[in-house]
Amino acid sequence: MMAGQNRRPNRSAVRAMVPHRCLNSWAERSTAWIDRQMGKVTDSLAAMSRGLGENPLCSGIHLSLSDIAVGCALGYLDFRFPEVDWREPYPNLHRLYDRLMQRPSFIETRPS
Repeated sequence: MMAGQNRRPNRSAVRAMVPHRCLNSWAERSTAWIDRQMGKVTDSLAAMSRGLGENPLCSGIHLSLSDIAVGCALGYLDFRFPEVDWREPYPNLHRLYDRLMQRPSFIETRPS
């Protein structure tokens, strides 16, 4: 085949490029894969909690993009994975989330 000519990839090559999540239903994924993903969630919660510490907001006393990002991540967990208990192990994140959820911008954009 000459340079510049288009060649259709074979089906197995396309399947290799498509993300795993597109090929199988949630129930078909392996327990090990799910455990790895939940480990990433747990590690992320721990990192956000360490970063927040005992501060009222992520970057001092003023609301910042980091607070919005943490609030969105926690809201997403509540929406998509309500079985994940992050409030008890991370009370500082719980306080931040409760504070953010009092803001009109968070109230109006809360997923339902």
